[in-house]
Amino acid sequence: MSKEISETSNTRLTPSELAEILHSQRWHIPPGIQAEYPRLSAIARRDFLDILLRVFRAKDFLWVDVLGEKDSPQSLIKASLNLCRDLLIWPWLVVKTYFSAIGLHLTNRHMRPRLGPDQHCLYLRTDHVFDPVFGGALSHTLGVINGMADQEWDVSVFSTSVLNDLSPPRIKLVTPVYGTGRNLPNFPEILYSNQLFEAVSKAWPTKAPSFIYQRYSLGNYTALMLRRAFAIPFVCEYNGSNIWVNRHWGTRPCFHERLLLRIELSILKSADLVTVVSDVLKDELTERGVEESRILVNPNGVNTDVFKPAEAQDELIEKYQLAGKTTIGFIGSFGIWHGAKTLVKAIQALLLKQPEYRSRIKVLLIGDGNMLPVVREEVAELGLEDVFVFVGIVPPDQVINFLNCCDIVTSPHTPHRGTGRFFGSPTKVFEYMAAGKAIVASDIEQIGQILEDKRTALLVPPGDIEKLADAIDLLISEPDLRYSLGEKARIDAVENYSWKIHTQKIIHRLQELNGG
Repeated sequence: MSKEISETSNTRLTPSELAEILHSQRWHIPPGIQAEYPRLSAIARRDFLDILLRVFRAKDFLWVDVLGEKDSPQSLIKASLNLCRDLLIWPWLVVKTYFSAIGLHLTNRHMRPRLGPDQHCLYLRTDHVFDPVFGGALSHTLGVINGMADQEWDVSVFSTSVLNDLSPPRIKLVTPVYGTGRNLPNFPEILYSNQLFEAVSKAWPTKAPSFIYQRYSLGNYTALMLRRAFAIPFVCEYNGSNIWVNRHWGTRPCFHERLLLRIELSILKSADLVTVVSDVLKDELTERGVEESRILVNPNGVNTDVFKPAEAQDELIEKYQLAGKTTIGFIGSFGIWHGAKTLVKAIQALLLKQPEYRSRIKVLLIGDGNMLPVVREEVAELGLEDVFVFVGIVPPDQVINFLNCCDIVTSPHTPHRGTGRFFGSPTKVFEYMAAGKAIVASDIEQIGQILEDKRTALLVPPGDIEKLADAIDLLISEPDLRYSLGEKARIDAVENYSWKIHTQKIIHRLQELNGG
């Protein structure tokens, strides 16, 4: 366990920590445990877990959530009845959902809804990740919503949770309620489609939206139901298959993989426009039978009014002891493909070549994620604790302040595990550009297309530690080159990659497809 648990404490556990206890050999659950979930209404396998808690006599156990709500485990009888109900209807739900997805595709593909005359977009955020505070997904979501608003579009947002500066009444919260089927793998996400469809239908605005925009999420087909019911176009934002991610990056494939693939393909083939962030994703979709004419390659963007060059804040310089140092930055959610470990090894190689740099440089690692413990361990093993600074999660509105502390920023991405191609469009690259920073990045797929070697960045082969170290070395020794690269990168970001430009491309392409 990652936490010390006494026999009398009121210890709060994350879902993974609770699972570790429940799957231990002794099945002993100390009294006073509180399991903290994002929402009490959205606990998958709730009845199964309550049965375990009752059978093993967990004393004073409480379910709690981040909103402060609390609940005790259900009675053994009630939880058992709910679990039996789900097991009995399981085959029926699988068959019903499979043919519903096919039916939605068949009925939607013959429709040709027209783009409405009013500048009104219905945005659906259906991910069951509650209250995100950082990461590219959040930046993209807010970027599209605000980019539409910057063009004087009225955006009605329906979301599973609050999104940073977007809160009621700017968005309509439709918190998932896991009821029937909550004990079945993947079905809470699938059945949320019906809940959201009903909520949107009841709140359907008097001024009908011109189109629906949904960021694809696992198992959710709300937009297809709305398209059929209200005959308005549907734009699907596709950033990659969650099913593929679970198979190659998760601990195990999705349980209902075939069913989820059927839903995913129905969405992609029925959407009036599918917007993707890279050519790699476009190639994937055309191979799966999506019409090329309905696919828009639209890289990520950046708010160039927020991300812009400025003097570093004195308090940050003092706090992280950056005065007189050349500061090298990395920001990310520490996925295995982000290359943070490669950066650590490159800094080690750089210091072996240039030992005097040890007192002259600092490396800021900003963010959190699965690979962060591995990176921390690597830094400790190499004895580089005095060079690296682990900043942790930074609020989105503070990221620019940390970037402005950096002289050099890095994006040492590596190929995605499970495929030879990198299909992403890293938000941080565009933020680096807008901030006017000297960038060292991997020359991989879209990163190598967005950035131009020796003009807006220094590009190196992905995973090449020596070349990465050499590029950083060059920028440390040549401040004029740093300035030149950053200046040109900023110009490119403003002229080509603002969120306003990003959303203009979507609207223009949708208008073209509608004959506008």
